[in-house]
Amino acid sequence: MKGTGRIIGINLIILAVYSIGSLAISTQDQSQYESMGYGFIMLILLAIHVAILLIVGIVFFVKKDKEKGKAFLISLCVVLLIGFSACLGGMEALESNLI
Repeated sequence: MKGTGRIIGINLIILAVYSIGSLAISTQDQSQYESMGYGFIMLILLAIHVAILLIVGIVFFVKKDKEKGKAFLISLCVVLLIGFSACLGGMEALESNLI
């Protein structure tokens, strides 16, 4: 599983980029609903990211490349766990004016 760390790292970088981007977009709205905007943007982007990882993982399993298939499914779990936490944490931080 030598490529697993690289695949997970690339997906975490992608997660960080769109987390920062959605934070920048949602803070442009100076209303009481900016935290909800951040939550919805992150929810949609995270769902798209996880769906793509699931499809790619299944494709690699069908192609009989089990190492890459496992790597993408592990990456899916890591991105889902960290992304959901970032979504809720960002919403709370925006709600309590920490950001």
